[in-house]
Amino acid sequence: MKKYLLFLISTLLLGCNNKLLDVATVKNQQEYERNKITKEQSNVIFENSKVFPDKTEISIALIKDGIPHYYGAKRVNDMLVSTENYENVFGIGSITKVFTATLLAELVLDSRVQLDDNINQYLNFTFKNNQEITFEELANHTSGLPGMPTNFTVNLTSPNPFEKFDNNLIREYLTNELELSHSFITKYRYSNFGAALLSYTLSEVTRDDYSTLLQENIFSKYGMSNSTIDIEETSTSLIQGLSSSGEPVQNWELAALSGAGAIISSVEDLSKFVIAQFDKENKELELTRAKTYWISPINEIGLGWHIKKKILRDDWYWHNGGTVGYSSCVVLNPITRNSIIVLTNVSSFSRYTGNVDKVCIDLMKVLENDQP
Repeated sequence: MKKYLLFLISTLLLGCNNKLLDVATVKNQQEYERNKITKEQSNVIFENSKVFPDKTEISIALIKDGIPHYYGAKRVNDMLVSTENYENVFGIGSITKVFTATLLAELVLDSRVQLDDNINQYLNFTFKNNQEITFEELANHTSGLPGMPTNFTVNLTSPNPFEKFDNNLIREYLTNELELSHSFITKYRYSNFGAALLSYTLSEVTRDDYSTLLQENIFSKYGMSNSTIDIEETSTSLIQGLSSSGEPVQNWELAALSGAGAIISSVEDLSKFVIAQFDKENKELELTRAKTYWISPINEIGLGWHIKKKILRDDWYWHNGGTVGYSSCVVLNPITRNSIIVLTNVSSFSRYTGNVDKVCIDLMKVLENDQP
């Protein structure tokens, strides 16, 4: 009671500003301890979350030795208040690319395609100047494709800027305007359009739409019942996405760009997918993590997964994501069977979106340092 009175007095004297965070930290530290989150972990979360606007929610899975623990919090009047949101769904943005690459890996293991196959042979039109692109180049961002095709202008002031990005635009660009570009230093060039083209091609190969491929080959397989690319299909509540100023925003419809960033999911569902990564018998997931390209002495890439080289003792596999209303990050170590998953409704256009990655990576360092 004494601590609670002190908190009320501080509120009246200071107003609702970030000076209250120290009081809030003390108040919520007990909740973290009840949820088996260490003081060091709680400090990472609080220090990086205090800049987020009111109504921000953060949902975290801490997976240690293959066992998940969940923590959720919401910012209310400059306090971070515990909440159970591990089943609630958020936009995961570009983490979707890992799932698109997983669909590719399954087709490779089924001998339906090969990584070094040119996708051209699976499409019924010819690329400009007969240029060729392989499946692997799309999955590891070495195709030379731009971030977005030049025949599509993105108006980010629109509440739904990608809704008209359809398959016709993909075909028109590849037929009439395709221009591949490779730096003299590296071929690596991160491309949302490349991921969209990969999902488009996989649909052409299988004669199934991207949503069906995800549902039948990944979501159902791993029991991810709250994951989808269709908001109307989710059976749990979607956390409202926020703008960079903390106002509610409309979710983007990514249309033909879905393979680059359309999935909505929960930390509970993503934990199931991550824990499956620790199964040494799961060859398709192992294939997605196999190195396909060297970027720098500390960064490589597999199929979808980026590889952080020898962080602490082992390589880490990670991806982040962001849309107008959400930012996310996942990192895992299949050797220690440890992982951190962070989902938030922090806008990718916020100047603080980097704090989401920092929460993820710093929590992983704490988790890994606790290894025997």
